[in-house]
Amino acid sequence: MFSSFKARFTGKSFTPYDLSPYAWYTDSGTVTTTWSDISGNARSLTQFTTANRPAIVTNALNGRQVRRFDGTDKFFHRTSMPSALGDYTILVIHKYNSLVSSGNGWEGLVYVGVDNTRATSNTGQLHLQRINLTNGIGGHNAGVATTSINVDTGAGGLLVPRISCISRQGGTNGNGGTVSVRSNNLTTTGTQSWTTSATTPTGFMVGGRQQTVVPYTNADIGEIIVFNRAITETERDNLFQFFSTKWSITV
Repeated sequence: MFSSFKARFTGKSFTPYDLSPYAWYTDSGTVTTTWSDISGNARSLTQFTTANRPAIVTNALNGRQVRRFDGTDKFFHRTSMPSALGDYTILVIHKYNSLVSSGNGWEGLVYVGVDNTRATSNTGQLHLQRINLTNGIGGHNAGVATTSINVDTGAGGLLVPRISCISRQGGTNGNGGTVSVRSNNLTTTGTQSWTTSATTPTGFMVGGRQQTVVPYTNADIGEIIVFNRAITETERDNLFQFFSTKWSITV
């Protein structure tokens, strides 16, 4: 199913399976109600409400298949994932199709730790999203964190294909951990702290944010891989090289 490449430093063939992903959603599949998890851990995403199902679009992102989220009402959700209060990594292949230009521009790609219905309160723990009305992408912990950790992709940078990754390590209940963000060749690292006590829901939302303000995102998402740990820099480099080759995205 997947080609491999020679991993950084070791020279050995590499695929993401070598890192034992917690969940992995690829550009395969033809069923709109489900985005199957190929990690072997049976953590597929579902959307059984017809109006809320993202479309499957072939030959969309550099010739490969994507799930298209229309910014209106399309999303996937899973109620049982590990709590994002611990170490965590999310990597997404994506391209925004349009961006909110006024009001609240926090278009989320993946939100971890959200309830099943989306709430007005800040219930999330670790997210990969656009940073409010900017060209930045990174994490802001659904507004609970005092600062965002993000990279600035520049004018139009979010409207081109990207491989973006957020990873957190350490801290107590998600507070004070080191957060690392990479998007294509841009990287940054920082420490996040909370303004309020973190809650512990274990939901997982793709295609939006848990809050009711601008809850959906207009973007193509081709692939998502999740680890319930922080990955090393070398592991991240190997993942980026693998997906760069697969998706023809320069990193």
